[in-house]
Amino acid sequence: MSDSAEVTGLDHAEAMALAFRYADLINQSKYDDMGEVFAADAEWHLQGFQPIVGLTEIIAKMHEIRSEKIHFQVLQGGEVLLDGDGGAGRWYVAEYGVLDEEHNYHLIAVYDDLLVRTRDGWRFRRREFRLLHRAKHPRAGKFYPVPPRPAAR
Repeated sequence: MSDSAEVTGLDHAEAMALAFRYADLINQSKYDDMGEVFAADAEWHLQGFQPIVGLTEIIAKMHEIRSEKIHFQVLQGGEVLLDGDGGAGRWYVAEYGVLDEEHNYHLIAVYDDLLVRTRDGWRFRRREFRLLHRAKHPRAGKFYPVPPRPAAR
């Protein structure tokens, strides 16, 4: 695709939907489906880790750091700016979850993204996660897994 590709309203909607789809995949622990939002050669930058490069490595790291813990990521707002076949985005997120047998956690963070238009649609080319706030709390309450999505009728 050329750098001068026209950007339409549909492009903008699809690019905005990436962050929502990513959060939904995280919430359902569907890490193997991350190809729906990351480009094959994507980079994932997490505070405290070396950059993770490539879709296979991103999926493996998600399985490693998320394991069996329950966690929920909620988007707090954001934007994308597109130009031709590329773009940038910024999303604020809150995340809640189980840290260990005795603690829950809560964090607020920002994702700074670079986007790329691929043959399969818009994808993250690079995501950089930066903490703004993190807290550990004594375990109280109970988290429940996300229920299956109802079938379309």
